[in-house]
Amino acid sequence: MHIRPAREADLPLIIRIERECYPYPWAEVFFQGHLGEKGFMVCEMEGEIAGYIVVGIKIPSLFERLEMRTKVIFGHPIELEERKGHIMNIAVDPQKRARGLGAALLQSGLDYLQEMDGQTAELEVRVSNFNAIRLYQRFGFQIEKRIYQYYHDGEDGYMMCKVLQPTSTQPASES
Repeated sequence: MHIRPAREADLPLIIRIERECYPYPWAEVFFQGHLGEKGFMVCEMEGEIAGYIVVGIKIPSLFERLEMRTKVIFGHPIELEERKGHIMNIAVDPQKRARGLGAALLQSGLDYLQEMDGQTAELEVRVSNFNAIRLYQRFGFQIEKRIYQYYHDGEDGYMMCKVLQPTSTQPASES
């Protein structure tokens, strides 16, 4: 198993996996838009793409930025915006599951978010996706809230969050 940045040549297999895994798959343009980003990774197994993950740091919305500027203008105290990582998409080829690939991809995604100084990581998952929920809980994610009718077919989703450990650039002290 080898995890590396996604390349344009990987897109046909990524799209195939996406369509096999999700009833309402993301469009190819979503994946094309993330090519070249370090947070878009694939897992190769036996020379084939077996899964992928797309993660990144969330940019504050226009409303959040305006709200912060308004507070500054009127002299109200502001809190520094926490850097939130977001796991946008993760999938493993259904024929290659139960081999630790999802866990390896998730760990690589979390490592990247920590390198980017992310303080938290969040994701959305279908309430019926018990296997994914268990995986996320093993990694320390907790259900923060239920999002009613989050998915196109009306199914609810969970917002799950995890606090990331700060990366240490200092060597460990010897005792």
